[in-house]
Amino acid sequence: MPSPLDRRHQFSAGWSLNSVWGPKLSFIGRYASPAPSIASLLVPSGNPQATPGEIFRTDFVGDGTPANLFPFVRAGSLKALSASDLATAIKTYNSTQAGSLTPAGQALVAASLFTRAQLTTLRAATPLVIVPPADQFENTGFKSLDATISWPLKLGERLNIEPRASFYNFLNFANFQAASDQLAYYYPGPGQPVTAGAGSANGTPPGSAKDVLRIGTGSGVYNYGAPRQMEFGVKITF
Repeated sequence: MPSPLDRRHQFSAGWSLNSVWGPKLSFIGRYASPAPSIASLLVPSGNPQATPGEIFRTDFVGDGTPANLFPFVRAGSLKALSASDLATAIKTYNSTQAGSLTPAGQALVAASLFTRAQLTTLRAATPLVIVPPADQFENTGFKSLDATISWPLKLGERLNIEPRASFYNFLNFANFQAASDQLAYYYPGPGQPVTAGAGSANGTPPGSAKDVLRIGTGSGVYNYGAPRQMEFGVKITF
């Protein structure tokens, strides 16, 4: 099953240039192809202890365990899906399987304890999954180029001083955090709109709203993939 770190291609290259005048210039560049938007094709559920009725909603195979694999996935055929593929799969599921009874629900109907209509009214049936927006923002590739310039200075036989300046993400590439990998859904109450959380597989902000997912500077000296940052220092060897 693909994970958020499962990128198909990753490249990293570095080189250094030493000049006869003294300065030394170093570069390191990285590129990684987009990470999959979907890491785990599981239908989310509530806490099974707090919501024991989940076996009537997300236990598709009848083994007593809720939050099963999304129904359109067959064992041995798991793969990363694009936003368009995911939208098609969700639409197919909503039109053919959503609202049906799980094996636990079918057992109640067979025992004449409930009718299908009663279980549906109680929402003890497989849930609807919100379809992603048409212009959903997909994960992009990761790009970064770091550069360092230093000037080794030798003072006497034992003392070396090397002032340096480092520039992380020198070209200021925009990198984005991976979207959440869960298939989100929401059962609205009466009069409430159907919504999905930003960053979920079917609720990632479209268009310019994707900037909320851009990697920030973080709380430390440097955050991997963050906007351009500079660092100055001196290395002393004695």
